Amino acid sequence: MKPTTIFVSSIVAVFLGAVGVQFVPGATRADASGTAAAAPAATQPRQAATQPDATRVAAVLPATGPVAAPPAGEGPDVARPLETRPAVPAPRLSQVAPAPAPAPAPAAAPVQSAAPPAVALAGEFRNADAGHKGSGRVEIVKTEKGYEVRLAPGFATTRGPDLELWLVYHGDPRKQSDVTKSKYVSLGRLKSFTGEQTYAVPAGVDPTAFKSVVVWCEDFSVLFASAPLKAAR
Repeated sequence: MKPTTIFVSSIVAVFLGAVGVQFVPGATRADASGTAAAAPAATQPRQAATQPDATRVAAVLPATGPVAAPPAGEGPDVARPLETRPAVPAPRLSQVAPAPAPAPAPAAAPVQSAAPPAVALAGEFRNADAGHKGSGRVEIVKTEKGYEVRLAPGFATTRGPDLELWLVYHGDPRKQSDVTKSKYVSLGRLKSFTGEQTYAVPAGVDPTAFKSVVVWCEDFSVLFASAPLKAAR
């Protein structure tokens, strides 16, 4: 074989080795006629590798992280890194804001009790005569809303028609004329013949200027009972 032929064969062998084909020397020979005949097994393809080359796999794998098994149906040369997520760090104690302290309950405002009514004047009922009687205590009381005339629980008078309660200027009325000749203010119809009762004094009337309270029959102008007023003790 000529030197040129040997040099060309070497180059071809290197090229075929790079592409995966093994070159067998003597792949070509000259027959009796001087022409080159191809050998039956001049070239044989390299058997495909069934196992991945360690160098090639190392080039595919990432620098860190485990390798997941290849999915079904894919070749052994495929290597995928497992998906990893960075762990979330737990919050430090200094990063957790403390719960706000509950606001103190507002102090309850003191309950101010209303001042007791002031009793300005008071008196005791007495009989007008044997057929017209009355008994019990009466008071002139000053409240936040004004003056009131209050009959005590022990009040009682003789039953009669159209009885009213009057404030009278006379200091000690004992008969009908003592009332009719004096100035008076009617507080309205008597609510009951017995028991505790309250009557409002009309606005603009000063009850402390009057000197007695009487039970008066308006229909017949008859005095039933009278109570001279004095300063309350």
